[in-house]
Parts: sequence; structure tokens; C-alpha cells
Amino acid sequence: YTLYAYNECIMCKGDSNMSRGKNKTPVILLNTLEIFDSISEAAAAHHLSVGNIIKCCNRVIQSCGKTETKEKMVWRYYDEKRKCLIEPEESCQKV
Repeated sequence: YTLYAYNECIMCKGDSNMSRGKNKTPVILLNTLEIFDSISEAAAAHHLSVGNIIKCCNRVIQSCGKTETKEKMVWRYYDEKRKCLIEPEESCQKV
């Protein structure tokens, strides 16, 4: 897979799914390229905090969780239509 990033922040731009607290924004685990339909689904699958995955996607923290091989898990928002990562704007890092 080749993943391309574009500079857009879901949290700052008020994505309707995120603002309603439903966490329906797709995320990708960069370590494995595993894509989840929602942050809640990713959190449940890996026994992690929804809030910490969001912080990782917004680059407030560098990683959230560890793989079976003790590698730090790196999460990013994922745009299914464009097949690319959604990178946060600098202002989101302060969330």
C-alpha cells in the first residue's frame, strides 16, 4: 500500500460525526495498515482508550498502545474515499 497524506484536521473543521461524539471517523493503525470504520471500533479491538487514539491521530501524543511485539502503535485518521491519511493542522496539536 502507498498512503498519501493531506493537511486537514477533522477535529478543528467540525466533522459532523466527531462533533456528535459518535467517533465514526475511520482510523488506520500505521504499524499494520489495519483500517477501522470508527475510533470506537479500533479502541475496542485493541483494548485502548478512544481519547488516546484521538490524541495520537491529532499528534498530541506519539503513540497509543503496543503491538504483540511491543512496538508502539501509531494511529492516524483515514479518508476511505481518497485512500489517504488525514494529517492534523498544527493548531490541532494543542487540543
